[in-house]
Amino acid sequence: MPETAEDKKQAEDQKAADDAAAATKTADEAAAAVAAGQAATGGEKPLRYDAWFEALDETAKGLITEHTTGLKSALDAERGTRKDLEGKLRDAASKLEEGSEARKVLEEQAATVAADGERADFHETAHAEGVTNLRLAWLAVQADDSLLDRRGNVDFAKLKEDMPELFAGAPKPAPGNAGAGAASQQKGTGGMNEFIRTAAGRSSR
Repeated sequence: MPETAEDKKQAEDQKAADDAAAATKTADEAAAAVAAGQAATGGEKPLRYDAWFEALDETAKGLITEHTTGLKSALDAERGTRKDLEGKLRDAASKLEEGSEARKVLEEQAATVAADGERADFHETAHAEGVTNLRLAWLAVQADDSLLDRRGNVDFAKLKEDMPELFAGAPKPAPGNAGAGAASQQKGTGGMNEFIRTAAGRSSR
């Protein structure tokens, strides 16, 4: 199917949003590296973004604010385009014969657009919450409804409680059953931890 002008615009908006998210992530990673360096060398307590920002002069603050505002505008524009496209697809599908192949295709496309939007929004929020493995975190919340609140939003506090290894600064788990011997080793508990291992290609089964 030839690419339409709307498809092209959507692709351009998506690229702008991806670039914006990548730039934000790079900045956050740089700040984290500085903080880690200070802690490792016995310097002052780890640097926090808000404290670092307040220490800047007004010119630097203005440049950073202008840049982050531009990034937010790009993300908001991408969200708007995505919602608009989903609405148009569903509207077009509703005008077709129920059960027809054409209606089914449009409904599937609308569902794909909606799912892509949910994943993008999750990645943005999860990054701000300190999630370091976005892919596995997304798989986890898709597979376990208990990680969602009553409104259907991800409960990051519960996610961190259940799976701290997905977050920055989480201690590495101690090796299980160390020295217990083959006869007394416990079976794996399965559940979400096993699901994450499987998704990462490290299943214990």
